[in-house]
Amino acid sequence: GSSGSPVISHQKGMIGFTSEGKGGSKYVETKILGIMSGHWWDKEPDKGMFFHSGLSYFTRANSIRDLLTA
Repeated sequence: GSSGSPVISHQKGMIGFTSEGKGGSKYVETKILGIMSGHWWDKEPDKGMFFHSGLSYFTRANSIRDLLTA
């Protein structure tokens, strides 16, 4: 995603069932993990120009929450 986009974990599993179909639950609900913050730049050795490295980073939701409640 682009900077400012939410980073989420998607729902996994079915409520009330394990992967073996037995009782219990391995259900994981959707959660907001954080916000896309940017990406690392690599320097092209020949031209000295910068380009996207393919690696991005995000700010964790609990860090944002801590800043807002401080």
